[in-house]
Amino acid sequence: MSERSYSGLTSEQVQQIFDSLAPAGWRPTQIRGYAWGNESRFDVIWEDKEGPAWVMYHDMTQATYSAHNQDLTFGGYHLVLESTWSVNGEPRFWAMWEQ
Repeated sequence: MSERSYSGLTSEQVQQIFDSLAPAGWRPTQIRGYAWGNESRFDVIWEDKEGPAWVMYHDMTQATYSAHNQDLTFGGYHLVLESTWSVNGEPRFWAMWEQ
């Protein structure tokens, strides 16, 4: 099993890596979001491994996280990875659900 680790990513970089690795069968196995000054930064480990269908969203507000969690849970997904932090006093979320 292959593994790739990334640290200090911006939101745009997370999306670029997702767009590259997810279609090739890679999936996140560890995620961490944190504040870096007035913005969010991200660390993630991806592994080249099979598994159930999954959905991931990063840098979400509380309202967005709650809406995605409700919709995905109703659709048969369950939360498997989650990271929570604050930027300028506002909670932020990164989460992954599997079917």
